[in-house]
Amino acid sequence: MDHNFLYSIAITLQHEGGLSTDLEDPGGVTKYGLSQKQYPKLHIPNLTREAAIEIYYTDFWLKNGYERIYDMLVAAKVFDIAVNMGPGKAARFLQAACNRTHCEILGKNIPPLEIDGILGSITLKSVNSHKQPRHLVDKMRLIQVENYLLQNKPKYLVGWIRRAIS
Repeated sequence: MDHNFLYSIAITLQHEGGLSTDLEDPGGVTKYGLSQKQYPKLHIPNLTREAAIEIYYTDFWLKNGYERIYDMLVAAKVFDIAVNMGPGKAARFLQAACNRTHCEILGKNIPPLEIDGILGSITLKSVNSHKQPRHLVDKMRLIQVENYLLQNKPKYLVGWIRRAIS
C-alpha cells in the first residue's frame, strides 16, 4: 500500500467510525463506511479495521485509479468523497473543481474538462499538472458542501459539512 493511500485511509476512517445500525441509512448496517447493501456476503458487524482497509485499497483506491493522483491532499479528498458518495460523484467533483480553478488561475481560454465522472487520462493530466492543488482541494470541499445542502437531510448535515471541510 502506497503512502498516499495510507494517508487517505486514515482520514476517511476518522469519518467512518465503527458499527452503525441507523435505520435511515439506505446502506443498512455499516461499519467503517462499508455497508451490508454494498457487501451482502460480508458479515459487517464482524468486519475488522484491517479487512476494511484491504477492501478500500482494492475496491476503491486501485479500482478507481486514485494511485495515479500525484498530490496526497487531492488524492485523499477524492478518495474520501468516493467512499461517502461514490466514485462517479468524486470524479465529477474533481472535474468541476479543475474547471473552476483552472479558469481562475489561467484565464478562461482553456477548454474545460468534460464532467463525465470518469477519472481518465485527460482528467488526470489536468489534476496532476495543476499549479495550486490546495486550491483544487478547497473547490472540491465547496462543491461537496453544495451537494450536501441539496440533499435535504438535516439529520446528517452538520457531520457531512465537517467531513467536507476536513
